[in-house]
Amino acid sequence: MVKNLYLEAMEDFKESVKCWLKDNGRDRFWLAKQLFVEKGTVDDWMKKGGADKKTDGAFLSRCYG
Repeated sequence: MVKNLYLEAMEDFKESVKCWLKDNGRDRFWLAKQLFVEKGTVDDWMKKGGADKKTDGAFLSRCYG
């Protein structure tokens, strides 16, 4: 079975974001406000395997602006 390194990297990134939010007492509502998006958009980005490359790319560009 071939590994999809992109998906693995995105899952690692998403997990890092979740840990950072928790460690800093923040939540997805806070993150959505910082990124000027709805909380549901953040939820979609953070789904395990739920987002595609286009939406993941948008998430990354918003985070690293």
